[in-house]
Amino acid sequence: MTCWAPVSARAIQQPSSLRIVARLGVGLDNIAVQAATERGAGSRTYPTIVSKKFRITRSRCCSHCVAACVIRSRGKAGNLESASARLRRLKNMTIGIIGYGHNGTVTARKVSQGFGCRVLVTAPTLLKNYEPGHELAPAISVSDLKQIQHEADAIVLHLPLTPATRHFVDDEFLKNCRCRPLLINVSRGGLVDNEALLRALDAGLLSGAGLDVVEGEPTPPLACCSDPRS
Repeated sequence: MTCWAPVSARAIQQPSSLRIVARLGVGLDNIAVQAATERGAGSRTYPTIVSKKFRITRSRCCSHCVAACVIRSRGKAGNLESASARLRRLKNMTIGIIGYGHNGTVTARKVSQGFGCRVLVTAPTLLKNYEPGHELAPAISVSDLKQIQHEADAIVLHLPLTPATRHFVDDEFLKNCRCRPLLINVSRGGLVDNEALLRALDAGLLSGAGLDVVEGEPTPPLACCSDPRS
């Protein structure tokens, strides 16, 4: 059983008897799932054991990030002037959430109920079961990716990191964002192509970025960490 520590194929081969490899948390990207499967062991997560308080904390951070990252970026740049911040009222914003598991669900509820935002959510399982436009809860509607890119004032990533989602946010994704959204990543750093992010900020395609995680940690690229817009 692990939380953050990686479980390699070599580690999986060590026990004489192995039935399950488990993670206390969300995601299996730090477990060699294929190696476990080949040994006949299951791989699973136990998000509810540790994540209720964590999900609330992270979703609060995410919610406040929507409101605060513009102010923070001005502060990092050394020109924080509240009179000229041009902040928007959160209740007038559309928030797009990509990924609707445990954390995404809590974030959607908090930004809709707590801040009065319109929330668009998307995930493969949602689109299998509902048509875009279906209201899951007051102010929370199922969407496809294109609608989020075209209408969201802030985009929040709650995706697992897999080969298919690595660099999910790339140049093509960012070019299709129409409202100069804030990009908020509270999931895995590898979801965002760092170079594409910096190019989008330079081109004015994004209003800013709130990054709880950055690809390359624990020593992420200095350009991402020192940029006043991220």
